[in-house]
Amino acid sequence: MHTCDGGATHRPGETGILGYLYLLAGQGTLFIGGEALVSGSVGIARRLSIPPLLIGLTVVGFSTSTPEFLVSVDAA
Repeated sequence: MHTCDGGATHRPGETGILGYLYLLAGQGTLFIGGEALVSGSVGIARRLSIPPLLIGLTVVGFSTSTPEFLVSVDAA
């Protein structure tokens, strides 16, 4: 065992395993959120008689532009 910067003790390798678990949980959450976004968008498109292609292109456009926008806002 050894201490980290915060003074907490842990065994070597424990942080790596926990990191992988966080990575898997994050990717699973991202997948579930993406599925919910797409299925919700398609449902709205059907109720409003909007072509699903138009909704799909809007979601893709928003999804690809948002990270760039957030980085620009953070940098400003």
